[in-house]
Amino acid sequence: MYLKKLIRQIIGDRAYVAAHGLKQRLTQDVAPPPAVDSIERSGAQSEEFWATREKDNPGWVRGYWDGRTLPARQAIAEAIAELDAKTVLEVGSHSGANLWAIDQKKTYALLAGVELSEHVLDASKELLGGSIRSPFSVQLGNGKRLPFDDDSFDVVLSSIMLSCVGPENVESVLKEMVRVSRRYIVMAEPYDDSVEGASAGGKPDPYPNTTYWVRNYQGLLSKLGVETRRTSLRHIPPADRIGHLNSIQALEILA
Repeated sequence: MYLKKLIRQIIGDRAYVAAHGLKQRLTQDVAPPPAVDSIERSGAQSEEFWATREKDNPGWVRGYWDGRTLPARQAIAEAIAELDAKTVLEVGSHSGANLWAIDQKKTYALLAGVELSEHVLDASKELLGGSIRSPFSVQLGNGKRLPFDDDSFDVVLSSIMLSCVGPENVESVLKEMVRVSRRYIVMAEPYDDSVEGASAGGKPDPYPNTTYWVRNYQGLLSKLGVETRRTSLRHIPPADRIGHLNSIQALEILA
């Protein structure tokens, strides 16, 4: 306040009022430039980002793998261990951290993974080899067309994969997950049970390099004609969350 009075004394009341008015007009009339992270990317841009992110950053693969003992991954493993299941597929398995955690809780007839990035896939084969008890198979693939026959797995898991899939493809990916699952789908994704969230567009959450989409997946499945029964729901405590991973729900597909 003292500074304002001093300026008025130096330049005079009229000049001060004129300058203050100009500042207000500039502030009101000139919109600030949009923040980089406020731009929603398309699903295609998001897919390209995740397919190539680790190409020049191999340390990120190791960092992801080193998080295999984190509480959130243990919670995923516990949710699946409760189910009557002998075979599990993770769509978007990355380095295999979740598959490793799942194997620690229980031995399965088969643990499988599909990964979009060939750079990550090569590393995951090496990291998983010799470190888990269950037979495993990981291969290059895209959730839009999974390389498996109908009803191939007891459980199909998505862990922060669906939230990276854009509105133009998420319904196709969900249908593929249902197609290859005999009984269960486990969603380790941002939680939303709102009516408006039950849509392909969901609630976009843009970041500088990509966009995440928060959705009500059980509601969206119902709109696609797939009825499910939730068998469990875990909310991850804030201190244990990994990025957007704040919930784990197991859904049984009803005939």
